[in-house]
Amino acid sequence: MKTEQQKEAMHRALRVLKEISEEEIAIARKNAERRWVSIANGDEPYWFWNAFVQSSATNGGAGHLDRLIFIRKEFESACGIDPLEWETVTQYDNELLSQWVGVAANPHYQRWEQIRGRLKDFVTTNRCNLVEVSLRLQGSDRAACIKLLKAIPGISDKYARNLMMDVGHPEFMDGSFALDSRILGFLEATTGLGHTYSQTSKTKWTENELVAIAHEAGHTAWEVDRLIFGFWSQLNGKRKDTAVSVP
Repeated sequence: MKTEQQKEAMHRALRVLKEISEEEIAIARKNAERRWVSIANGDEPYWFWNAFVQSSATNGGAGHLDRLIFIRKEFESACGIDPLEWETVTQYDNELLSQWVGVAANPHYQRWEQIRGRLKDFVTTNRCNLVEVSLRLQGSDRAACIKLLKAIPGISDKYARNLMMDVGHPEFMDGSFALDSRILGFLEATTGLGHTYSQTSKTKWTENELVAIAHEAGHTAWEVDRLIFGFWSQLNGKRKDTAVSVP
């Protein structure tokens, strides 16, 4: 059963996370909001693909994204094209497509083959209609976005939220959590319980409950999601005091 003591344990941990990362989270939020303005203005027509690549590259750890950005820039400098730009990948044959989505997928994660397959399926599924799907997402509310995204092969409840949160979609700047292993680790360490996208649960935290806890702590759900994603593993690896422990 969930208790007020468990909620307070989460609040304490969030206060510590905020102390070490408040400025970074504020910058990240501004960047996400700025990116959405750019998308709305038509400056990034293939944003959906770009967001999917970014999410796949960070699945299992954010470090691979920096490596991928370096590889793309080096290749573009040498060959004159970005090897993972949408207009480029849609021209690849099956072998080249497999090779480059393999580069994009995080190689340090045990589900590399599965993530590579998702990227390849994404290209195959959206080869002719990416812009149309992107525009539909831009004009949809949260529920419609999630429904549309989950109809695409490889996109689960977590991805449906994370993709939109990454690009600053206004409907996802609060009220959503991309429930993954990092948030699971945070919840288990502070409360001993896991999480679920089910509407109700006696033994796991639901998304709506976590949103309410974020608001009680003076944060949006987006801020708490990013706090945990960016800083919880760092904090948990260095601090063992009562600020982040279950009482």
